[in-house]
Amino acid sequence: MMEKIKDYLYDISDILVSLVLIAVIAVSITYKITDAFTIKIFNPIDDSVITVQEQIKIPEEDQPAETEEIEITEIPDTTVTPIEVKPSTKVAFEINSGLTGYNIANLLLEKGLISNVNSFIERVEALGLGSKLRSGTFSVPSDIPLDELIFIITGKK
Repeated sequence: MMEKIKDYLYDISDILVSLVLIAVIAVSITYKITDAFTIKIFNPIDDSVITVQEQIKIPEEDQPAETEEIEITEIPDTTVTPIEVKPSTKVAFEINSGLTGYNIANLLLEKGLISNVNSFIERVEALGLGSKLRSGTFSVPSDIPLDELIFIITGKK
């Protein structure tokens, strides 16, 4: 009789330990999944977007009438000042384990590698690499294109 009670208690303790492990795993997976979706929905991007149609739209007062003659004038020769091209420098940064996508974007913004946190996060999600961001130490050129930067920190390049 004592053996049966002992077996029963062991079975119950095994079941309870299993349930606790399942709960811990579920909480950690939920935390990681919600981390991947950390995007500021209520703070729209500050950059105003001008569509192509708005850019090439000619106001009606600037359009010449069909019967008008257009006078062609010569443009005076002006000297153009050259733009100083800065050589690309290497930027080193470290992504610590456990950082969210939003935190990584803020780090890259501080390092001057991206110009907008939300556009970085949107591009990462558009490429389907939100869950692939990894920790480590990276050194990239300061003028690196956004997609190339994303591929480097996700290990796709």
